[in-house]
Amino acid sequence: MLSGWTLARYQAALLKGAEGKDAFTRYSTGVFVDKLEGAPGQYAVERFLPRFLELTGPHRSTDTRTMYVRVTEANIYAGDTNFLFSLYGTTEAARGSILSYAMMRATATGEPFQSRHRLAERLAKEMVPASLKSLGVPRPADPTDPYSYSDGLDRLAQKTLILSEPTREALDKLR
Repeated sequence: MLSGWTLARYQAALLKGAEGKDAFTRYSTGVFVDKLEGAPGQYAVERFLPRFLELTGPHRSTDTRTMYVRVTEANIYAGDTNFLFSLYGTTEAARGSILSYAMMRATATGEPFQSRHRLAERLAKEMVPASLKSLGVPRPADPTDPYSYSDGLDRLAQKTLILSEPTREALDKLR
């Protein structure tokens, strides 16, 4: 949608959209536009996922239980969904996920300091769906299961590092 737009064009469009609005909207838009200058962008992960799968092709195991996950600090989005944790994809010859920890970092969440332990735990929880998706394991209803769906840090915080019984049973069937 904004492909080919420069930062200046995007900023101008945002400011124009706030014209004629209330004072708070104009102020908030101005603050947002000012912060855009030094902010990292987001990457359309759908463009990178096929290349990742292609590059790993020659190195793939013949064991279908082997999972491939690329981890990146880059902030990713897909379609209309911003700030994704991961995206899974398949081709005839390969399958895998790209997992981003950009939105798990203190700089994105407003937390006062970056905790390596907290970031590692968040990554561990989100590595589960990025991995198990390729095995065809059904998603659990239990919100504490690390394989359950998360749509933000609040949901991610509800997860534990322990798989629910249905997820464990599904994995046992793959052995």
